[in-house]
Amino acid sequence: MRTAPLLFPVFLLLLSFALGTPHRHTHGRRAEAPVARVREVSAANAAEAVELKDASQAEQVPRRMAAMAGPLPPDLFPDPARRLLLNQRTEQIKQAFMHSWNNYNRLSLGQSGDELKPKSGKADNTRNGWGATAIDALSTAIMMNLADPVNDILKHIRTVDFSKSRTKQTVSLFETTIRYLGGMLSAYDLLSDDSRRGLVRNNDDLRMLLAQSTKLADALSVAFNTPSGVPYDELNPEMTGPGKPGFDMANATNYLAQAGTLILEWTRLSNVTNNPKYANLAKRAQLKLSDPVGRAGVSVEPMPGLVGNEVFVSDGAFKNGGGSWGGGSDSYYEYLIKTWMYDANNHNRYLRNKWAKAVDSSRKFLRSYPFPEPPRSPFVRPPFFDVQKIVNKLYPGSSQFLNLFRIAYTPKYKPRPALMQAWNADKTVANASQHLACFDGGNILLGAQVMYESIHTPRSYGKWGHNDLDDIYQFGLDLVEGCHYVYSHTATGIGPDFFSWRGSDTINQKTPFFSTPEPIDKAYGLRPEVIESYYHAFRVTGDPIYQDWAWDAFVAFEKFCKTEFGYASIKDVNLWLPPANDVAETKKRIKENWLDQQESFWMAETLKYLYLILVDDDEDWQVPRGYGFPTLSDIINQKPLPSYPRWPGQQNKWVYNTEAHPLKVVGPEQ
Repeated sequence: MRTAPLLFPVFLLLLSFALGTPHRHTHGRRAEAPVARVREVSAANAAEAVELKDASQAEQVPRRMAAMAGPLPPDLFPDPARRLLLNQRTEQIKQAFMHSWNNYNRLSLGQSGDELKPKSGKADNTRNGWGATAIDALSTAIMMNLADPVNDILKHIRTVDFSKSRTKQTVSLFETTIRYLGGMLSAYDLLSDDSRRGLVRNNDDLRMLLAQSTKLADALSVAFNTPSGVPYDELNPEMTGPGKPGFDMANATNYLAQAGTLILEWTRLSNVTNNPKYANLAKRAQLKLSDPVGRAGVSVEPMPGLVGNEVFVSDGAFKNGGGSWGGGSDSYYEYLIKTWMYDANNHNRYLRNKWAKAVDSSRKFLRSYPFPEPPRSPFVRPPFFDVQKIVNKLYPGSSQFLNLFRIAYTPKYKPRPALMQAWNADKTVANASQHLACFDGGNILLGAQVMYESIHTPRSYGKWGHNDLDDIYQFGLDLVEGCHYVYSHTATGIGPDFFSWRGSDTINQKTPFFSTPEPIDKAYGLRPEVIESYYHAFRVTGDPIYQDWAWDAFVAFEKFCKTEFGYASIKDVNLWLPPANDVAETKKRIKENWLDQQESFWMAETLKYLYLILVDDDEDWQVPRGYGFPTLSDIINQKPLPSYPRWPGQQNKWVYNTEAHPLKVVGPEQ
């Protein structure tokens, strides 16, 4: 029947009104929990929907529905006990942030320290003495609504001279861009919103942030002075030229990630300053990376979309074809899809298509299933009878609506833990990976999420369709599951920086994960990538298990990493402890396992993603919930609908740089 498809969006509109729109947090107070209630439906809105006669008009109903009523609530009837638990956990994440911040502010920032050594309580300079931890923590403090840290950091930024290093260290274009430039631009975007202006005590701070960002970018621009436009990464402390002694332009190389993780920040700076020169520098480099050939003129793309991880800066030729989704390459692939998200019109096809090719090749050639399937069942949404009650009240006896919604409410996929292999130039693969690479599942889920929505626009993606994206979506969930498996099979419950594994035929439930071959680095450096992927998995599925996994990780950080002065990296994630009753020996071993290092990304990324996955809000900086949405043709042809549908109109309003600093997007594809 053709009536059901036409009325189904109307039903969703009415259901959305019936359930109410989730309250958003306002600064300084917590909003009340949403209460399910039935509202009067606007006669004009209902009439507009039911008067649409043909399919072309009916296709627009979901978009109009979303614009009128907003997205469906994340949970139809949130469990009050669960909500209370999440609120308590969120507060503990904020306390961890303040513990880290207060000690750094007291013991390091006043000495122009970039970091605080968490074991000894001493200041440390690793990022040129500009206060890396402070500027990296700023966007997190804003999102947590912490006024005192926000204003302390803004006051510090005013004092920094970004034209030269305060230390004798070389200046990394990549690290300085993602931490300092990204941090200041993100703060500018976040604080430009009227709802957050109250956090700022100095009305000149927004202008100051742009001025300092511009000054820093101007100083860094010298790195792009190469024949190819591909920058070198290390500048001298005076920021006047290359930083390495005996620098040889003809043979100097840069890593793929370092050269290909600049375009978001530099383009954003151009957009907010109305000066195209910054974006043009990054775009020129990015275009060179899009032509992966070696100096012999031979392609170094062993698989479509996957390239080598080292590039000559003189001519942009690739040194070799070996690479991975880990260090040296990781954020290059991350930014392909995120730059398209930022401005789909000016970075429309080639970046998105390269990301799609890379993911497709990774799915076909690099995924490894070395673990047994998890014992858990697929996520089951909240009780369906509650939905029935509301629908019966709105439309007594409307079984067709119930049947359609029941399909959309039914999960259809059970993740299976997978890991991403590295590859060599000769197309062979290696069973080795890194904590850094565990961002891959989250990035793939984000890409599938945004491409699914855009696939319904007139600009279709050729052979890409629902089935392709569904496979990509499932691949992303598998990778998230795999990195969790690594975490859950160490003595501390924390994953290592590097790990390897045997083939699937040699691993079974009786084989400990870490009976695997070398190389392996058992250290953990407070890295965020696994939590980041949990966050994206939670946003697209709504499955609370990802929140619980994130909390499990935080509990482990509290036990094994927390010190008097902050949180320490640890030497060995497989630290074995004595019996529980031997408290003194347990404390001794935990302390001996600490490394005297707390990277700035602990507050910029790890704590931020922990906060975002647990906080009970839908602020516009959150990644929209759900994956996919039904079209009229889907319903007419009775195709299975997404298990956690993402309704039209929920475009991402922010995109996170690789240091988890949110930048305001220009807009979706037009």
